[in-house]
Amino acid sequence: MSEAYDGMARVLHVTDEYTVTINKGKADEVKVGDKFLIFALGPELTDPDTDESLGRLEIVCGRAKFIHLQERMCTVRTIETESIAGIKKIVRRQRRGGSFGMLGLIGDGPEVEEIEENPK
Repeated sequence: MSEAYDGMARVLHVTDEYTVTINKGKADEVKVGDKFLIFALGPELTDPDTDESLGRLEIVCGRAKFIHLQERMCTVRTIETESIAGIKKIVRRQRRGGSFGMLGLIGDGPEVEEIEENPK
């Protein structure tokens, strides 16, 4: 793996489709409510004109925030869901997905799809 990804958080455990545990915590100065981008690493891409490596493609899986901190790990939950009490839940996620991979800084991502769960 490239040095560019050294020190980035890694997913330790997937609790459910909305919640994961990563290997960063209080010792890494993260705080409850901090927001991050979860992405998986895709293939290494090269410039078709120069054949120069442009690096690994980062495939956005979703955006999340820290909800529980421990000294060296924390729990992260997606911020791309919205519940309307007793009526429905809307889940927002990237159209192009992958498995949970790495955590990076929040930013704009590709097109998002919305899924309504249990609409009434």
